[in-house]
Amino acid sequence: MTLQHRLLRANIIQMIAIAVATLFGVGITAALMEQVLLRTAIAEEAEYFWSELDKNPFHDLPKTKNMIGYLSYDDPLRQFRSFSYFRRTPQVPPHLRHLGPGYHKTSLDNVKRLVYISQHDHKTLYLILDEKEISKLSFFFGVVPLMLSLIGLYLLTWLTQRLFVSTVSPIMQLAKQLEKTNINKPSVLEIPEVVTYKDTEILSLYHSSQKLLDRVQASVAREKRFSRDASHELRTPLAVMKGSLEIIEKQLKRLDLPEAQFGRLDRSVQRAYRASKEMEKLISELLMLAREDYEHVPGEVINANKLIMGVADEVKQAFPDSKVKLKLEHAEEWEIYAPRSVLRVVIMNIATNAMRYTSEGQVTIKTWKNNFEIVDTGEGFDPEFLKHAFTPFARHHHENTQGFGLGLSIVKRFCDHYGWLIQLDSTRGQGSRFRIEVSSSLELEKKIEKDEEDMFEDF
Repeated sequence: MTLQHRLLRANIIQMIAIAVATLFGVGITAALMEQVLLRTAIAEEAEYFWSELDKNPFHDLPKTKNMIGYLSYDDPLRQFRSFSYFRRTPQVPPHLRHLGPGYHKTSLDNVKRLVYISQHDHKTLYLILDEKEISKLSFFFGVVPLMLSLIGLYLLTWLTQRLFVSTVSPIMQLAKQLEKTNINKPSVLEIPEVVTYKDTEILSLYHSSQKLLDRVQASVAREKRFSRDASHELRTPLAVMKGSLEIIEKQLKRLDLPEAQFGRLDRSVQRAYRASKEMEKLISELLMLAREDYEHVPGEVINANKLIMGVADEVKQAFPDSKVKLKLEHAEEWEIYAPRSVLRVVIMNIATNAMRYTSEGQVTIKTWKNNFEIVDTGEGFDPEFLKHAFTPFARHHHENTQGFGLGLSIVKRFCDHYGWLIQLDSTRGQGSRFRIEVSSSLELEKKIEKDEEDMFEDF
C-alpha cells in the first residue's frame, strides 16, 4: 500500500470518527434538551405561575406560541367563587383530566406535546409544550451549527491532506522513478516542476539519490566489464587444462606401464578432468548470475519428463564410476513454459549434490504436475545446517568431497527470481529430499512477458 493510499485511509477514518462523534453529540444534546432542559424550564414556569397566582388570583395563564396552560380547582366551592375567572380561561381538555402530576407525553391536534401537571393549594396546573416547534428551534440553533462545524472540519481535513500530499508528492515521484530506472544504462532523475529552490530538503534528496544511482550504475558497468573479461581469462586456461589432460590420457595408453601404476595415473587424470569440467560449469553459472542474464532468458515449452531424462544422462556422465543408482520416476507427461537453461541448472545442481554426497543406495529424480523432486539415501543434514543450507559456501560434509559450496545458493537465487518454491527435508543418516514447486505455465508466461515488456520499454 502506497503512502498516498495510507494517508487517504487515515483521512477517511478520521472523517468517519468525526461524523460518529458529532452524531453522538447531537443525539446526547437532543436527549439533554428534552429530558433536562425542557423539563426543567417547564417546571420552573409552573413554580413562577404559582408564585404569581398567590399574589394575584387573576394572574393570566401562560399562553405563547409554543406553550399553553390550563387551570382547574379541586374544590367545587372555590371553583364557584372563581366563576368569573373561569369564564375567561379555557377549559382543561378531557383527555388530560385523568393524568396525575408529573411529566407526560400526549398528542393534541395531531401534534406531539409534552405535558407537565403541577398541583398547588387544591388547584391543578396543566402546561402543554409543543415539542415539534421546540425540535425545530433545537435543530436550527443546535444541529445546524454542529453540521456547519462538521463541514468545516471535513474541509480543513481535506485541505490538510492535499497540502501534505503536495509536500510528499515529489518524494513519491522520486520513488517511482527509481523503481522504473534501468541500472544497466545511465539515467538522470527528473525533478518535478512543483519543486522550487526553496525546497532544499527535497532538492538535497534528489541530488543524493542521483549520486547514489550514478555509483550503482558505475558499479554495474564495472561488474559487466569484469564478467566479460573473466569469461575469457578463466575459460581459456580451463580449455588449455582440459586439452592437456586429454593429451596425457592418450599418452598414458601408449606407454607400457604396469597395470597398477597405470590405474593410479588414469584415476588421477580422470579426477582432474572432472574437476575442470565442474569448474567450467560453475564459471558459466556464476557469470550468468553476475550479468543477471537469467532475468531475460527467453522461455519455451519444456517437456518435464524429457528434461529430467537429459539431466540424468549428464549426471551419469559426471559420475561414471559411482555405485549409486540413479532412478527416474514420472507419473504422467506434462509441459511447462520456462527458461530451459535455468530450470536445467536448478535440477542439475541438486541431482549432482545428491550423487556427490551419497556413498551407496540410490538417487531418485521424480516429476509430476508442476513439481520436481530429488530424493537421495545419502548422509543427510543436521537440523542446524538446514537453517543456512542455501547460504553461499556452506558445506556440511567432509572437506575432501568435491564441490565449492555454491550449488544450492545458485539454485535458491534462481528459484526466488522465478517464484518457484523450494523445500528441503533431511534427516542425518537417512538422506535428503528436495522438492521444487514451479509456477503454473500461465503465471510464468505472464511474468516473462512482463519482463520482456519492461526490457523493451527501457530501449
